[in-house]
Amino acid sequence: MPIGRPVANTTVRVLDSWLRPVPTGVIGELYLGGAQLADGYIGRHDLTAERFIADPYNTDGSRLYRTGDLVKWNNTGQLEYLGRADDQVKIRGYRIEVDEIRTIIEDHHQVSSAAVIAADHPAGGKYLAAYYTTDPDGQGTSAPTSMDETLRSFTADRLPEYMVPTVFIRIDSFQTTPNGKLDRRALTAPDLGTLST
Repeated sequence: MPIGRPVANTTVRVLDSWLRPVPTGVIGELYLGGAQLADGYIGRHDLTAERFIADPYNTDGSRLYRTGDLVKWNNTGQLEYLGRADDQVKIRGYRIEVDEIRTIIEDHHQVSSAAVIAADHPAGGKYLAAYYTTDPDGQGTSAPTSMDETLRSFTADRLPEYMVPTVFIRIDSFQTTPNGKLDRRALTAPDLGTLST
């Protein structure tokens, strides 16, 4: 869904990783500026330097805030929100949006919720691990091993091979942070030696 157009006295830029404007229809990161922009984070000079940058397309000393949101301009001049840049991971040279994989897994009728993380592989590099809960109405009663294989096949039919998680792990529930977001740190990486992948 579109999230609208810039309001008055607001600078909106959609830039690539080299801070170059992206054309209509191309995904970039959202940067915001204008009279309402804060000076930075109180007592957090490191985070301020990372998130508040000089506007490369203005010579008046104005700054931009790097939101971390991935967006694109559509053909009607509105922004479409696509996810978070910090939810992207790089696996075997491919840049992957883990929320795209999560959405596919949650499309399965036996899955109630899912999360995907990039975990460190003991042999080096990273791999994708998918965690899921099953539908509490009784549909998700398959044995864990067969359900894992069902989801592997389900995602393989809908995603390229490099986006199919190496492991699928059924859990009872997801832990959340105090502000209600998924606590990704609570999703401990599985022991690959004990799992058939």
